[in-house]
Amino acid sequence: VSTQSTGMLLFQRRPFHSATFRHMSGWSTMLREAGGEDSDLPVEQRAMRAGHAERIEEPVAQVLAERIGSGARVLELACGTGQSVPTWAKRVSAARWLATDVDARCVVSAAAHRELAGSPAAVAEPIVFDVCDEDLAEDQPEGAGVWDAIFAANCTHYAPWSFSEQLLRRAGVLLTRDGALFVYGPFAHGPDGQMTEGNAKFDRRLRDEVNAAFGVRRVVDLEREAAKNGLELKETVPMPANNSILHFVRRAAEESANENE
Repeated sequence: VSTQSTGMLLFQRRPFHSATFRHMSGWSTMLREAGGEDSDLPVEQRAMRAGHAERIEEPVAQVLAERIGSGARVLELACGTGQSVPTWAKRVSAARWLATDVDARCVVSAAAHRELAGSPAAVAEPIVFDVCDEDLAEDQPEGAGVWDAIFAANCTHYAPWSFSEQLLRRAGVLLTRDGALFVYGPFAHGPDGQMTEGNAKFDRRLRDEVNAAFGVRRVVDLEREAAKNGLELKETVPMPANNSILHFVRRAAEESANENE
């Protein structure tokens, strides 16, 4: 499995945060060097980079470019280094991109990447956002039904199941009708939750060495939870290193109500 910069999370007092796993993965040095929100470091030093993020940028860009129309508004959750959105903005003709992360230092890095890219008009200033913050209104950020697409990478397995529940619940509120949720990562497929040998080993390591509440999620479980929030799994797109992108679509309210009767 390839671990991308986005979505490296941990379980603390809130449903998740980002510091512990990032520390375990060598992120502590990058985060420390990136400084805080008022860092005086040159922009080049504030812009963290991760090799695993670079490796998936092109495959993800291709998938998004084929499925996101011009003029779309795209929200990225758990952006990590934030290096990907300026790159994707060149490939996908969306009208607005907003990168978010629960960790303010990652938002600093994302802002630096935006600056290095020339602060393109289509790329908004990144913000701190915690999808699991129960004190935050469900229509945040920026209102209900305003996002045409949401992208989240490597989140579901680096967090307890409650994160997946919150992700799908909030996506059901934030997306426009027929809006798309793209979730990247390793998954267990089929009714029996089949995994490749590499993903099975990765799953055991997460549960045994990182957090027992973490783990590779079954697509059928995500699909069932999505349906509760008016989302339908449209397709599963194979990606490099035994990963996939799950492409969910928000259905009309009446369609969701009929199915749940």
